[in-house]
Amino acid sequence: MTTRREFLTRALGGSAVLLAAACGPSATQPAPTTAPAAPAAPTSAPAAKPTTGPAGAATSAPQPTAAAKTTAPANISGAEVTLLQWNHFIPTADPFFKQQAADWGKQTGVNITVETINANDLTPRFTAAIQGQSGPTIFQMQYLAPHSFAEGLYDLSDLAEEIQPKFGKFYAQVNTSATVDGKYRAVPYSIFGNAVVYRKDYFQQAGVAKTPETWDEFHDAVKKMAAINKPIGQTFAQTFGDAPTFFYPLMWSFGGKEVQDDGKTIAINSKETIDAVKFAKVLWDDGLDHRAASWDDSGNNTAFLADEISATLNGASIYFVGAGLDGKNPAKPWAEQMDHFLLPKGTAAQVAWFLDHTHGIPTYVKGKSLDASKEFIRWFMDPAQYDQWFELQKGYSVGAGDRLEQSKMWDSLPKALQPFRSAGKIARALGYSGQPTAHTNEVFAKYVIVNMFARAAVQGMAPEESVAQAEAEMKQIYSS
Repeated sequence: MTTRREFLTRALGGSAVLLAAACGPSATQPAPTTAPAAPAAPTSAPAAKPTTGPAGAATSAPQPTAAAKTTAPANISGAEVTLLQWNHFIPTADPFFKQQAADWGKQTGVNITVETINANDLTPRFTAAIQGQSGPTIFQMQYLAPHSFAEGLYDLSDLAEEIQPKFGKFYAQVNTSATVDGKYRAVPYSIFGNAVVYRKDYFQQAGVAKTPETWDEFHDAVKKMAAINKPIGQTFAQTFGDAPTFFYPLMWSFGGKEVQDDGKTIAINSKETIDAVKFAKVLWDDGLDHRAASWDDSGNNTAFLADEISATLNGASIYFVGAGLDGKNPAKPWAEQMDHFLLPKGTAAQVAWFLDHTHGIPTYVKGKSLDASKEFIRWFMDPAQYDQWFELQKGYSVGAGDRLEQSKMWDSLPKALQPFRSAGKIARALGYSGQPTAHTNEVFAKYVIVNMFARAAVQGMAPEESVAQAEAEMKQIYSS
């Protein structure tokens, strides 16, 4: 029987690292320790004058349309519901969501509060709530947090299975993140995609005839972009987002994996993983921007917007800022030259890993508050509410399931954002192709995979030796 202390220790250790800054440069990052020191991140270019690029976003928050009539049971009137989630990167998203919640509260008589905090603070808040058996009634959870905190969360399988048909089918990544041993410990909420943002004009200048669809074509682009002094930037540092969302999919696309399908047997030390690490070293040696070695998750945003690199993996935030769609900055003179492509195909698959969100309810929530918390999730995830929130984000969220690929919103967006439309289809959760566990989250939190690539590519360790070191680290984690 796992004690509460053991549970909290495992949960905190496996969930302490969350992706926030890949979505925007606001979060403070831990200092990278694996990559050698690099020159300071480039400073921002002076603000550009507005041009004929994409129109800027409105700064005032739109209002939800009339809330759909709820069929909530009358006995939840007077209940207290508190939902804790991140500060959204889209400025209008939080006030819009809060207004939706307030409208529902008026209909049901429930006192609902939505609190937003820095994404990095979500796990400490949840850990403290579990330890003190008191706090918010609904938590937004990221990545594999439902696995790390499974013992402190209700089984929401009935609710999730009721909601899923409204989304066509939940995307594999967020569905895997939410389910533990076949039970939904959280309800899938959203995936926030990423893609390689690039400058079409620079790619054309360098002779890159088409966007890379395979890793060999990506390698060719790396060499050609370096030759015109507009390199592709990719961090190898201990970051929340930009390093792991590149190197995990790279490993998977070559056929490498952390564990066998049983979720327990360490499988990292394979020819496929070693080949992926060797390929990363080739990319580094043949032209990736060496200034990027120790960038945090804002370094590539800064460099791209300062016109110092030609491409980098990121969420849609670079495009939003560069195109003047963030409501804060004027469009860059080259805004219309931006485009995106998804990470390329490998010898085994084309696969990606994105930020995903789920909603969980802690087991300390009882009575009316429990019923009301479930009812709010049910109500919000109905298309009448969810689709308004989804469409507000203009492609920043790709939703929780494949139905959203048919949203008319996509037809109104620039061509540059269209790769995000179906990005959720190739997204997989940590631990792919096996089943994740709390140990999987701990491997992520300790940067075992990112460090494996950085030691070989940046520091010069033999790929075989670096993979063997990662294997030893994983064995220690999985044996604890």
